[in-house]
Amino acid sequence: MLTASAFAWLDELRRFRHLFRHAYGAELDRERVKDLVIQTLEMRSTLDEELHRLEAFVEALVKRHEQQDA
Repeated sequence: MLTASAFAWLDELRRFRHLFRHAYGAELDRERVKDLVIQTLEMRSTLDEELHRLEAFVEALVKRHEQQDA
């Protein structure tokens, strides 16, 4: 459903979130945070497009299922 690059980016954000939530008192790497912010801004429109494609795919599956039940 998601492209490999979008999946990798989301996985990177997930790993950062995990570190942030569980590393109480740890210093964050400013460059790392800056890079993630830049990547997030760059990937925003790509992710929006991919989520719209996913939504259309799921809607088509639901419609097909409803037609089979009718």
